[in-house]
Amino acid sequence: MKKESFTLQDFEYEEESDTYRCPQGKVLRLHARAHRTNRGETYRRYRSRQEDCAHCPLRKQCLNRGAERKWLALALAQEPATLTARMRRKIDQPQARRLYGRRLAIVEPVFANLRSNKKLDRFSYRGQVKVNIQWLLYCLVHNIEKIAHYGKSYRTGKPSPELRRLLCHLWQICRRPDSLLRTLNSPLSCRD
Repeated sequence: MKKESFTLQDFEYEEESDTYRCPQGKVLRLHARAHRTNRGETYRRYRSRQEDCAHCPLRKQCLNRGAERKWLALALAQEPATLTARMRRKIDQPQARRLYGRRLAIVEPVFANLRSNKKLDRFSYRGQVKVNIQWLLYCLVHNIEKIAHYGKSYRTGKPSPELRRLLCHLWQICRRPDSLLRTLNSPLSCRD
């Protein structure tokens, strides 16, 4: 049965020298006072010497697979590490709760319509410019559809045939923006 890996509590901190001592008695020295990751987390990092860990009998309990030396990382910042945690903390404020409540009624139905009804689960293009064009086309279709359904002609229950054809045509362009060039030279048509 494999023994559990060591945790930070298994290492003894020595305040005078600002070092940690491993269960085998080897020293881990300060390597970085403020190591910042690409996620915005800040750590104070300590490491052992490679030769100290090379023949250590507790190596399997201490080191990660493939590692040649022990690293300890202690979080410095009180700020939540992940973007999700930061957002959760931000939303827990009373003013944010009021604003988020309004967002649920105003913005979220738009995203639900685009995702569920229009099948915008993912963008079919890559790159910021192309994705932005495709997103703007989706927004255009959504807004024209709102006008069609909530305008004066809504009393009849359906948008006019011309507007329906335009919506279908725009929808086809949204699905594949490169078809825009082909469709500029062809008459409007829509399959039901």
